Amino acid sequence: MKRFETSSIGRRGGLSAFAAAVLAVAASLAPNGSHAQETVKFGVSLPITGDMAEFGSFIRNGIELAIDQANAKGGLDGKMVELVIEDSRGDPREAVLVAERFVANDEILLEIGDFTSSASMAAAPVYEAAGMAQISPTASHPDFSGLGDNMVRVMAIQKAESQYLARWAVQDMGKQKIATIYTNDDWGVQASASFADEVKALGADVLTEEGITPGEKDFAAVVTKIKNMGPDAVFIAGHSAETGAILAQSRRARLQTQFLNSGAPRSPELLELAGSAAEGIAGVALYFPENPDPVSKAFTDAYVAKYEKTPNLFAALGYDAGLLALQGASAAGGKRSAVAPAIFQLSDFVGVTGGFDYTASRDPVKTYNRTVVRDGEWVMSE
Repeated sequence: MKRFETSSIGRRGGLSAFAAAVLAVAASLAPNGSHAQETVKFGVSLPITGDMAEFGSFIRNGIELAIDQANAKGGLDGKMVELVIEDSRGDPREAVLVAERFVANDEILLEIGDFTSSASMAAAPVYEAAGMAQISPTASHPDFSGLGDNMVRVMAIQKAESQYLARWAVQDMGKQKIATIYTNDDWGVQASASFADEVKALGADVLTEEGITPGEKDFAAVVTKIKNMGPDAVFIAGHSAETGAILAQSRRARLQTQFLNSGAPRSPELLELAGSAAEGIAGVALYFPENPDPVSKAFTDAYVAKYEKTPNLFAALGYDAGLLALQGASAAGGKRSAVAPAIFQLSDFVGVTGGFDYTASRDPVKTYNRTVVRDGEWVMSE
């Protein structure tokens, strides 16, 4: 596994009004840890290489932007925040190894990551045993937040997203014969099951649920089987690589139906892989760059200024995870075991991806925005 050196995030970039408010609160809380140091270190475990590297890159950028803005205003209680970044490749086994290194380093206060639910859940027992907060930007499996007292979820649970997509398909689009294709991992299984259960509850038919191997490239057999069933919609719980290949191969097989996607909304990689075959696919988003909301717009403008490209949902989730980490770290006073409890006291935290009330539930309830691919771009659905 490739090991990445510690990266200090420098004093660059501006601070959004919301982030300034967060840091103003943080500045009023002084650390009382017994290991005084010039920096505060956060561990970051993400797929930096491999098939999921695109997601890891956006999330990493969002985290770095949040820390960058904090350091530009004097850091966390006067100390610079440093990110110790490790490449998990999104692999559960690698995520466990990264977790073991992080908890063994007493300079690392908390961890942000991982990307997949499977990787996050595999590493959770290591963080829980060490009393270290594990702040996952994207883990959406419903079981993640119940694996201990230190698992912090930024993403809404997958069940809620899948049920929303099912209602959109059946109630609003009028679809009655639906098939699902899902990656055979913790996230994909849950996404498909929740979608299928809701479809059935709404009185529509689930023709088949087809599992695929993450990283698989040839979907001819699955596509042919589904085409012969005559579905009026197909739900894909897959990442960009799998979803893009499925769409392209469906176009070649002349499978004409309404596709819905969970997990890769507004992904530029998906559009590149699928090309014109992505036209019309529907998905939901907790964040979209065109949102005029002041918090969202401030983030979008800062991200574009720093990275010279448009952010997506994963970048926004990474940014929110960074802000939550800053809030929890300051309130914890330098004590590892106090970070997660501090975050779970928040009831009015508003980030780029919406509001967070952890006092009501450790599973944030979010508002979804409907998006579709039109003329080769993700746009808001009318």
